[in-house]
Amino acid sequence: MSTEVRKKYFDLLELPPDASFAEVRKKYLYLSAFYTGDTMELAALNGDAPYHRRQAILAELQEAYNKLKDMQVEEEQTQQPLKSPDMSAHDAMKEYLNGITAFSGPILKEIRERRGIDLSSMSLATKVQKRYLEEIEAEQFTWMPAEVYLRGYVIEYARHLSLDHQKVAEDYMKRYRRFRSSSEEKKK
Repeated sequence: MSTEVRKKYFDLLELPPDASFAEVRKKYLYLSAFYTGDTMELAALNGDAPYHRRQAILAELQEAYNKLKDMQVEEEQTQQPLKSPDMSAHDAMKEYLNGITAFSGPILKEIRERRGIDLSSMSLATKVQKRYLEEIEAEQFTWMPAEVYLRGYVIEYARHLSLDHQKVAEDYMKRYRRFRSSSEEKKK
């Protein structure tokens, strides 16, 4: 990618050309949420940013993010692998995930942290309040919303981490139901 095109993508995301990929991702998620949401700031711009213009901006943001992500992958492939000569970071994550027999809150948190995703950006991308994401990771079952909402939040969490959302939800909800049934028994 030419430096001119690269600079264009960074400018579109309102970032300096030396920004890290984590910064690119965070800014992309923020701007995407901004142009798709119904924020007061966007309402003030509504005359200047009608729906069709916002869609065009979102398409440009998506292209910039995808191109910079591809560039990041290319750069990683040319660098020395992190773990060992025969194992890339992707392979190490895959091996780690294959070793997981059941998904719990702490396991989900560890996966999220290994992938370098912070809760604020995850909250923006999944549209799940940060406090619910924190409660899912900490398994604060007493403060959880209704089961149907919790299941949806867990599925969105898993999808954002590119995990098998059905397996994650099934494992997590088993833990939640066990907690609920033991709490009910204690009340009797």
